[in-house]
Amino acid sequence: MYEGRLNWILSDFHLGISKIIDLGNKMDINEVDALEYLAEDPDTEVIAIHLETVKGNGTKFVQLLKNASREKPIVVLKSGRTPDGAKAVASHSGSIAKESDIVFDAILKQAGVIRARGLEDFLDFAKAFAFLTPPDGDKIVVASLSGGEGVVATDMCLQDGFSMAEPGQRTYDRIKAVFPSWQIPLNPFDLGVCVQFHRTDKVYDVLLESMLDDEDVHCMAIQLPASVFVFGAEDFCRSFMMAKEKGKPVVVWRPVTGKADAALVEKLELGGVPVYPSAARAIKALSVVHRYNQSNLSFAQVL
Repeated sequence: MYEGRLNWILSDFHLGISKIIDLGNKMDINEVDALEYLAEDPDTEVIAIHLETVKGNGTKFVQLLKNASREKPIVVLKSGRTPDGAKAVASHSGSIAKESDIVFDAILKQAGVIRARGLEDFLDFAKAFAFLTPPDGDKIVVASLSGGEGVVATDMCLQDGFSMAEPGQRTYDRIKAVFPSWQIPLNPFDLGVCVQFHRTDKVYDVLLESMLDDEDVHCMAIQLPASVFVFGAEDFCRSFMMAKEKGKPVVVWRPVTGKADAALVEKLELGGVPVYPSAARAIKALSVVHRYNQSNLSFAQVL
């Protein structure tokens, strides 16, 4: 059972796992011991913790969270949040989840810890922190394969704390080389209409290279085409890898109606570009990285 779960995490998510600690019923060590170790472990860059109960020294645990979260991101998934959930914890572990979820949530916020509300968030956030450098600001560019989805994604960006970037004239002049025969807005950018008139790889190359050179663009969220088999994953991913070199985070999502090539997804993620199944999850994960970075900057200014 555990081997199957590990294969799923390691193969489908392309995460670089440093340590996995299963505490079981916490008969010998507990979450305080594990957190204290991981906080000092030089091979651990992101800490992801699933908790059902807090069995160790609560005061020490909170202090460890506060100290460690300033050095490396911590993502916490707390189950047993509801009365029925707490009963389920007791049924399989013998523990009683007595903690007030409201109090626990406040503690995590004060400690600068990211809370995941479900398993999707837990894995999405861990991947984002492992793959992405934080954006220098909140200005984002959205590029989608349909105008409607671009509008929806724009709303998501604003709801998650981003503002829409306003690329300059030089960027516009460069990108219009892949426009259709009429003028279109740069942000959100309609990839779908452009690939009807130009090669898909060229459209993505020009878009990425131009936007990444624009000082008003801090990060990007881009929809992937259904397939890149015509020109291959290696060539298609070249411009995405450039984003890593320039230090501007890019998240991508796959078409809702299509299945992205496995080779494309693997190439992107092994290069540090996270791939998500929806725009909502991609943007939310990027926003968590941004908010964590802003929180740490504010903390440093207070010090």
